[in-house]
Amino acid sequence: MARPHVEPPALGADDINVSFPIPRPISVFQLSGVSSTGSGRFVLPDLALRKVIKKPIFENFDESAYNVKPPTQMLRFIDGLRYHKPTSKESEALNLSSATERIYLHVLNDILMMCGARKGARFSSLDVNRLRAIADQLGSRYEAVDKTFRTLSTDVMRYRFQGVTRLEDDPSHFEFLANRRRNSLVGMELLNLEDQVRRKAFHFQWLARQYVVTFAQLKTAMQEICDRVQKDMAVLGALSAPTLADINDAVEAEFESKTHRPFPTFLFVLIQKYHREQRNKSTVWTIHSDEPPVDSIGHFVLYLSSVLLQPAPMTAAELHSVQVLLQIVKAEFRIDYHSMILVVTKVVQADGQVIVNTLSRSWPDSVTTGVEHPCRHASDVRVLTHETMGSLLFAFLTTVRELRLVPRKKELLNRGKKMKET
Repeated sequence: MARPHVEPPALGADDINVSFPIPRPISVFQLSGVSSTGSGRFVLPDLALRKVIKKPIFENFDESAYNVKPPTQMLRFIDGLRYHKPTSKESEALNLSSATERIYLHVLNDILMMCGARKGARFSSLDVNRLRAIADQLGSRYEAVDKTFRTLSTDVMRYRFQGVTRLEDDPSHFEFLANRRRNSLVGMELLNLEDQVRRKAFHFQWLARQYVVTFAQLKTAMQEICDRVQKDMAVLGALSAPTLADINDAVEAEFESKTHRPFPTFLFVLIQKYHREQRNKSTVWTIHSDEPPVDSIGHFVLYLSSVLLQPAPMTAAELHSVQVLLQIVKAEFRIDYHSMILVVTKVVQADGQVIVNTLSRSWPDSVTTGVEHPCRHASDVRVLTHETMGSLLFAFLTTVRELRLVPRKKELLNRGKKMKET
């Protein structure tokens, strides 16, 4: 007869501290002084802890970044790209705070810090706008990848592209590109289950590739800016400490330059265009001219609005200046470099309202700039008018410090609208 199972008696309060015949294992924290093997591992009894080795920025981004990877590995790789942990050398060279554990490369301020912003680096408006556009696009690309990843089925997660290193190696690549504007998932019901899984897996890989391509643009832009900044800082470092006389001379030189050209370059070019075409002047406007830079911000806005919505050929300097202005107000546009003509296509406001220039639909798809936005219903779309464009420009120009003494005359923006209503 089997003996009944008897529970061992519980330890009493006096028995808790009874010494064990076998010594307790040493705590991991007591082994903190154990030396490393040099391979990044701390060897402990029956335990191995991997030490995270920080790498310089972009060191893990090479040609293999374009290779096909399993979805989980791909998303982990992208997370490693968008979050960067600065090395001790980077923190010292870039004057980063000790509390800065990682840099988020979807945020403009973090990108500028990695370009030397905390070290006193100077950036042009083109640098800032270029990095901002790439950062915004990285955010939208990642959102598409992450959203698609969350919807992948188990079969898609387990699918592997046999013999395919990159998407271009797959025979269905060109067929996929032909359908990408329809998100490549149209007509899935016509495919068998195996082809459906393959198409969805390919679609995820293609979205990840778009992120990698955009990240490569960020790498190129940051390296170009950092190279220039390092050269500038090397020149400054070779100079001796400035004396009081040097500082006074520098202040006077800056004041002198501001006196002769007291505006950002792009705005100065547009003021000259206004002065020449709107005032019919043949001479260049300067600080010594009798007239103010513009008659009023309202007059200037109406002129710029007509230039943007009634396109005509411009010089290279004018075309570049208009691009900078449109990037500031977050407008999308197309450029015909053969005719040197720019056309505004649409503006997306902060609340998501889309304002479309219907006259731009007859233009071919040449060069378009701006951030991609999801399609919206027709009820959410408004037509871009002179009044709408003028309001956007007026909101920006009234914040320009150099135009603070110029009359505003906002009522001029509503004059055309009132005339139409009457």
